Amino acid sequence: MIRALLLILGLALAPSAAFAQTIIQGVTPRGIAYALAPRPANPLVVLSFAWRDGFGEARAGQEGLSGLAAAWHAAGPKGMSAAEFREDLRDDSIGLSLGGGGGRTAGSLSAPPDRLDKAADRLRAVLLEPALDEAALSRLKRSQRASIAQARQTPGSSARTLALMLVAGDTPFVLEHVASARSTIDTIGRADVEAWRRAVLSRDNLVVAAAGPLAEPDLVRLVDRIFGELPERSAVPERPSTAFRGDARTVVMERPVAQTQLVLAGGTGLRTHDADETLRSNLANQAFSSGPASRLFRSVREELGATYGSQSSFVTLGDEAAVFMITSAVDHALAGRALAALREQYARFHRDGITEAELAPLRARAANGAEEGLVRSEVAGALRNAMTRGRNPAEVAAMSRRIAAATAPEVNAVIRERLPAPPLTTVIVAPSAEGFSADCVVRRDQALEACLEP
Repeated sequence: MIRALLLILGLALAPSAAFAQTIIQGVTPRGIAYALAPRPANPLVVLSFAWRDGFGEARAGQEGLSGLAAAWHAAGPKGMSAAEFREDLRDDSIGLSLGGGGGRTAGSLSAPPDRLDKAADRLRAVLLEPALDEAALSRLKRSQRASIAQARQTPGSSARTLALMLVAGDTPFVLEHVASARSTIDTIGRADVEAWRRAVLSRDNLVVAAAGPLAEPDLVRLVDRIFGELPERSAVPERPSTAFRGDARTVVMERPVAQTQLVLAGGTGLRTHDADETLRSNLANQAFSSGPASRLFRSVREELGATYGSQSSFVTLGDEAAVFMITSAVDHALAGRALAALREQYARFHRDGITEAELAPLRARAANGAEEGLVRSEVAGALRNAMTRGRNPAEVAAMSRRIAAATAPEVNAVIRERLPAPPLTTVIVAPSAEGFSADCVVRRDQALEACLEP
């Protein structure tokens, strides 16, 4: 067993605070990388794990394979129906999840310490002896078809999907999004899922993070007990890349909606594996759209009284590329003015950045949140995410300090250099395209793909 103990600022902290800064790393005898945040006072042990994926995204027409395969495995092991498996987990307060997409397959396991061995056996059985019942697969496909149909009828969802397609083209990480992935479901069968399992679920392709009342030797034993019989080597193909398009058009989807939906989007140059760049971009986004002091709230809601909700976010594609997206729902009569305000505010934000006065309260709140998150068992998810992005999980323990050290010039450099320059791609869902100076219109009898080509 190879291990390293990392104490971040440990000597300067009180005992309880120092313990929250402890991150233990190592590799099990079966070759599985792990990280542990010991939390003796917490009631649950949480394991968070992930495999590098991209298997389905590399197979044209099967972009949804990873998500469907993971869900089929999670339905339960041989010898138990899906309903029996769910009841068995619930009776012992065991939480188990498994999902795929975006270039990874990931999951979590949680249980009280006295039921951890049973929880481990259940997850091991799901991975090594899944039931893969055809009736369960049919139910999953029906559920996904219903979700797709609903998403295509939901104005906000269809507008966001179209914006992603305009910005990122036909990258498989867009095609796997639920609103555009129906064709990928019906082509997937047992042979495809078996091929996915052989290629992805291996030991060299896996990272495991844990938090809770658990000692390192017990974690090592647990990890090898659950995952140790998986194949040693993966056969995951090279992850497809995402190339953003500079599509500055305004596209209107004519639909009978109660409020006009506005979506503005553009591809970023963010390096998602860079922890400092990520935290600075998150602070920038909060200044732009989070809370009553944000730019969007003040300009669109307070000044125009036009919005039922505005926000901005980063949409990650394949865990390596990110789209910056602004969404707003507004009254039809004020939609034109609201769109102009959104464009003006973003152009000013990109040009001038934010002030120290705007940053200070956001920075303090984010630093406090990161500090509080360290003491909970859910910190296992943050450790796993750092590991899957090739970062040292010790960064998680230092994140509060790094957030507190962020300056307005550093945040503004990320805004200017990494966020998309205006004008952004614009998608509007409204009863009529009249008054929007649209470059392309998706009529009521047309699918949202009608305007994909310039």
